[in-house]
Amino acid sequence: MTPPADVERVSIVGGGITGASLAYRLSETALDVSLYERGELGEGATAASMAVFSWQSLHPTALDHRLRRRSWAEYERFVEEGRIEFTPTGALDVATTPEKREAIADATEKLRELGVDAETLDPEGVAAFGIVPNAVTGALYTEREGCFDPDEVVAHYAKRAAEAGVRIETDTEVTGIETEDGAVSAIETPDGATETDVVVNAAGPWAPAVNDLVGLTLALRRTRGPILDVQDRIEGLPFTLFERADGPAGYLRSHESGVYAGRYATDYESGEVLDPDRNYSTGEEFRDEVGELLETYVPDLAGSSLEEGWVGIRTVSPDGLPLVGDVEDGGPEGFVVACGPSGLGITRAPAIADLLGTYLETGRTPEDLRRLSPTRFTDVADATSDTS
Repeated sequence: MTPPADVERVSIVGGGITGASLAYRLSETALDVSLYERGELGEGATAASMAVFSWQSLHPTALDHRLRRRSWAEYERFVEEGRIEFTPTGALDVATTPEKREAIADATEKLRELGVDAETLDPEGVAAFGIVPNAVTGALYTEREGCFDPDEVVAHYAKRAAEAGVRIETDTEVTGIETEDGAVSAIETPDGATETDVVVNAAGPWAPAVNDLVGLTLALRRTRGPILDVQDRIEGLPFTLFERADGPAGYLRSHESGVYAGRYATDYESGEVLDPDRNYSTGEEFRDEVGELLETYVPDLAGSSLEEGWVGIRTVSPDGLPLVGDVEDGGPEGFVVACGPSGLGITRAPAIADLLGTYLETGRTPEDLRRLSPTRFTDVADATSDTS
């Protein structure tokens, strides 16, 4: 990865958590930075997320946990300074089969090796959280997970970036990207063209459309994340995943007056043709799915009223890691992507911003950034990557 020579001007497309955190990171440099958001800051995939910071993974890797630690170091500082609030919840990944219980035990061991305080609970331990013990075989439990207010986090990043001189344009859609001699030269909006040396695509579910502006196709797909609001709650219920044999996992996440019930669809192969500008309905099938989950595992919530929530759209990659960096021979020089967080946008955004910030400021490519290269997939159907 080699950034364009003499980078002075950087244009970020997308004002969600990734774009806002990158704007903040670059505001600490001498670069001339602009951020363009087609609507309001954070109103897209970030606002539709559960804003959970997660330490858990069924397949932990050193790379992924370096990203999490890098992100948490920044969030923790903001929390300690009183700039943003963090609500600790803990997290459970519930096993319902002997095979899943074995996978959880393996994950627990690997997480501990990576410095995460994880434990495997037996069914009786899970019962302490209101989950029926005879319906499960155990669970992976970590206590450091928790939730942010996504609007607050984005607003904090944007405010500090703007105070440092970053130009933030909302209600401004990027309609084109001009190139000259194979390199990015300007970014186009309805107000005209503005010269730039680098364009960073941090547009979340709209990222493929921004890639289209330079004729680029990357290994990205969209998945649907419906959410219902359960009008009751269980005190102390962690953020809880329930794996399903016939589809994506379901999850429960408490809030002040109830519980959000959602579908955690992050598998690349289950990607759909979805329009991020469309308001999708959660649908009766998902309502039935939530009702069955509650009745089977959390009977204290069974029969609760289920209010319509919303549908978030995730952008996912084949290996579950984000696509970050320039596209080398796949697109114009100076076109950089920061997309595909695969359901972990809040968890990964500050780390992505820090890696890209180092790259754009110094020209140096950190090894972790090299491993996240958007060109790491040579055969998307059988994509693998070295994530050690």
